[in-house]
Amino acid sequence: MLTALRIGALLGESGTADVVDAAVVACARSMNRCPVATSDPGDLAKLDAELPLIVI
Repeated sequence: MLTALRIGALLGESGTADVVDAAVVACARSMNRCPVATSDPGDLAKLDAELPLIVI
């Protein structure tokens, strides 16, 4: 339940609607901000501009 609340908060704060992107960011944050491999860095950066991204 706590993860769902974090995801909802991320979406509300960022004004975005992609639940999967928010779940990825919430998971990375819970794992000490581990780097995330993505082909869509723009959407993830909207959710967390400081999250380390590996663009593929």
